[in-house]
Amino acid sequence: MSKFKIAFLVMTLAVAGLCVSQASAMGLFVTNDNGDAVISADTTVDGSAYLAGKSVLVEGTVKGDLFCAGNDLIVNGTVEGDVLCAGQNVTLGGMVMGDVRLAGSNVTLKGTVQGSATVAGSVVNVSKGAVVGGDLTGGAATLIIDGTIGRDMLAGTDGTTIGGTIGRDVSASIGSLTFTSGAKIGGNLTYDSTAQSNVPAGVVAGETKFNKVQNNGAGSVNPFVAFLSLLASMIVLALLVTLVIPKYVHGAAAVSF
Repeated sequence: MSKFKIAFLVMTLAVAGLCVSQASAMGLFVTNDNGDAVISADTTVDGSAYLAGKSVLVEGTVKGDLFCAGNDLIVNGTVEGDVLCAGQNVTLGGMVMGDVRLAGSNVTLKGTVQGSATVAGSVVNVSKGAVVGGDLTGGAATLIIDGTIGRDMLAGTDGTTIGGTIGRDVSASIGSLTFTSGAKIGGNLTYDSTAQSNVPAGVVAGETKFNKVQNNGAGSVNPFVAFLSLLASMIVLALLVTLVIPKYVHGAAAVSF
């Protein structure tokens, strides 16, 4: 079984467990179909928070997990649990003490994730100054790593640019791989592609292994497409389930606009 299949199996089981556990851990449920769903800077949610609206803004503190869906999602506050969000534009600029699972057209990490991150999007950007303490699993047309990944990175992309630091190993199925100034990989680099990339001396601390993939023409499917589609579908499905189940299972604090 390939590393990608193993990763999907592990993530699917993890999300399934998360859905079940959250059904009995409701905290705050906010829906606003016509505008913003907001947790203001002076608000602390004692438990998990479930937000849905055209836009979602979290500036305060969530002591449990955060689930959110909408067009524009911005999380600048502190989440003491996990984050599971999907939208058109997703920006995480605050502090997450658990893991994050994000899906969107444009996904940007600007803050700190103490756990691991699973992200899917057209463009995924781990900005300079951003920190993921654990692993990064990503599917994207374009993946940009300018921040810090504490452990391993597993990615399926059409194009990847690395200018930040990855603490351990990188395994990727890619169309192209580019390194910019400051790029560091603390372990091994293993990548599958139709063409070998230029890996500057000193970037990879361990071994570099290139596996050539045959280009079968216009009818062929790039491996990153399947990776991205399955990853995004899993995150969105899990989010829909976790947003709906708690609302009907327990009488939690519900706020509707």
